[in-house]
This record gives sequence, structure tokens and C-alpha cells, in this order.
Amino acid sequence: MGNSGLYKHLSLVFLLVFLAGVAFAIDIGPYGDLDTILEDHKKGNPLEQGLLDELTAMWKRGELHEDDKNKILSEIRPEIRNYLEGKYIGAYSNPKELFRGFANASVFASHSATQRGYANYKNFAFTIGAMAGIRLPGGILHPVNDIMAVGNRILDDPDIRLGANIQAVNSQLGINMSSLLDGLYMGIRFTFGMLYNYQDLSLKTNSLGVSAHYQLIKGMDGGNGWDRGFKWRGITVGTGLLYSNTVLSGTFELDDYSLYGFSAQETELNFNIDVTTFTIPLEIYTSAFFLWFINVQFGLGVDVAFGKNISTLGVNTMIRYEDTEVGPIQAEGSGTMSPSLINPKIVMGIGFKFGPVILDIPVNYYLFKQGSGLSLGVTLGVCY
Repeated sequence: MGNSGLYKHLSLVFLLVFLAGVAFAIDIGPYGDLDTILEDHKKGNPLEQGLLDELTAMWKRGELHEDDKNKILSEIRPEIRNYLEGKYIGAYSNPKELFRGFANASVFASHSATQRGYANYKNFAFTIGAMAGIRLPGGILHPVNDIMAVGNRILDDPDIRLGANIQAVNSQLGINMSSLLDGLYMGIRFTFGMLYNYQDLSLKTNSLGVSAHYQLIKGMDGGNGWDRGFKWRGITVGTGLLYSNTVLSGTFELDDYSLYGFSAQETELNFNIDVTTFTIPLEIYTSAFFLWFINVQFGLGVDVAFGKNISTLGVNTMIRYEDTEVGPIQAEGSGTMSPSLINPKIVMGIGFKFGPVILDIPVNYYLFKQGSGLSLGVTLGVCY
């Protein structure tokens, strides 16, 4: 490394010192001296990640003179902000998988107040219930982690297969239509435009639908011995048309987020999701009643889905380095996305029947090549 009287420009690499009025200029690896780098960036050349990493490391180690820190903040800081802003805006401009995930979750949640597994009633059944649906980027073994980390998962990568929906306080009236066709049961499903507000979250739901279930194979009762508390309800096929609309909006405060040595603080994620779906369920299932009050069900099916999700998603954050504010970043994206057309599923549930009163916990597990889906509900009603 050479040493000449006075360099006209301060430079930055692994060491910057001033001794006895003589300035030592050191290159920053392959990038050249600091003033050359700053001049290069003034011409519009993009900031290189390796250079930013090295400048950040040297700053942390205290190897930069105060004048050089000021130069970096005044000259390179806009480049850093542009880089981060481009990263955020590019990701949030139209996160298709995320918007599709929320549309899928609407399909998953549309089966609330179900009467699946309780056929064979004589006249009618009336149920009320709620169901939540989630679209997961991973498998069923890690749903809790995926849900709890939703905010930061979206901040790390907005375009992920993730979504949630809830249909609350839905109701269904089922009627035994055996007078028209033996083994046929019809249902009408509806809700009343429920609106919920909690802190920074707002939820509005509407639903309407019709369903039909036909008993392919009749069930059978237990005998008079040890099995008299057992009843097999046969094999049933079901279909219908379910409409649901959910408008969900709110704001989440997220954890601080580090990027190349800089930190994003005071980060808020805001969203508005307006999703409308039409679902045609195709199901085949069976159920069994044993110990006089426990009912279990199992089956296979597929949800054929249509509709759209009109959403906006934004993030506001302040970028800082140490105690210095680099500046705020605001990014927002919007888009329209349809749910997946074919949604294969496994249907399950466990319930309890005390005379005409039923309490049921229906579960649907959705299978995809990438990720999975889950809906879980609770239903209360009477069968007569």
C-alpha cells in the first residue's frame, strides 16, 4: 500500500486513520476509494450488496472517521433507502400467492353450521355454528407456528401461501325430503351480516347457501347386547352451493426487522381484504354413533371454488442505523385473485348427541402439492 503526502479524497476499506496530519487512503476491497464510490453512485449505478455489507461491518467496528460516516449517510443513505424501498415495493406490489391464500381460506371456512354426520333425523335439523379456515405454507404438523408468525412471515416474504378466514354465527335449517326421494336431506344455510370490531381489527361476514345429502347405503343399529349403544349411519354423498363474503381489515405491529446491518423499526402491517367465494362441495362420508352419545365422522371430498379476493396490503416502517434515522419507507400493494379451483380434502369430526341436542366439532384438512389447508368449527343444534 502506497503512502503519498496528502490524498485529495478520503477512502474507505479496512482502516482509516490520521497520523501527524498525514492521511492514509485505503481501498475498500475491489470497490475503490470512498469518493470514487460516491461519485459512481451519483451517476446512477446500483449499490452492491458486498460493498454495503463491508461498510456496515467497518462502521460497527468503529473503523470509520466521523467525516466518512457523514459522507456515507449523506451520499449512500439514499441508495440504501432506494434498495430497501425497491425490495419492499417489489414484494408488496401484487403478492399473488398471499391473496390466493386468503381466497382459499374463505372456501375452507364456508362449511360452518354443517349437519354432516347427523343424517337420519325424522323431520328437521337446525344448527348454528362458526368455522375458521387457514391456508398454510407448510404441512399440518406446523400450523400453530405458521399462524403465530403470520405477521413476520408476511414481512419477510409477502408472496407466500398463507391466509385466514372466519365465518361466525352461521345457521342452517335441514329438512328430511324422503317424501320426494328416500334418503334425501336438503338444507338452507344463512347468516345475518355479522360485524365484529376488536382493537385494530374489523370483520364483517355474510353467507348463504343450499345443500343436499343423499344416503347411498342405509345404516344399521346395534343389537341388544354389548353393541346396543352403537349405530352406523351408512354412507352419504353431499353437495351444494355455498356463497360467502368476508371483509377483514386491520393493523398489526411487527417486530423490529434487520436488513444488511440496518433495522426496520416501528413497523406496522395494514391490510384490507374483501373476499367473495362460491363453493360447490362434493363429499362422500360415513359416521358412527357409539356409547349412546358420541358421534364420529370420516370421509373424502373436494371443494370446487370460484370467486375473487380484492385486497390491499401495506407496510410502514422507519429505517435506522444506530441512532440515526435513515428515513421512513411506505409500500403498498393491491390485487385481485381467485381461489384455487380444485381443493381436495379429508373430512372428519367428532360430536356429542344428548337426545335431540347435538354439539359437533367438524374438521376439514385440505391437501395441496405445496402447503396445506385446515378448517375447524363448532356447531350446536337440534335434530328432531
